[in-house]
Amino acid sequence: MAEEDLKGTVIVYSIVGCTKCDAAKQHLSKLRIPYADISLDSFPQCRDEMERLCGSTDVPQIFFNDVHVGDDEGLNALVS
Repeated sequence: MAEEDLKGTVIVYSIVGCTKCDAAKQHLSKLRIPYADISLDSFPQCRDEMERLCGSTDVPQIFFNDVHVGDDEGLNALVS
């Protein structure tokens, strides 16, 4: 996906089987907020990019318009 295609989009870096990742994506869906899911299982090369952007290898990591929202707790704080 081209970088310009992601402007104005929530981006969630996740891995398969991560309950916090699933909860964050379900929360976004419940709020009808569209998001792009970047699965680090499918796109392992994106892990380095994620770590460079946020300084962490933990998932989920959530961004909006290139601004790091944080993990699932950061998302919950933002939308509550």
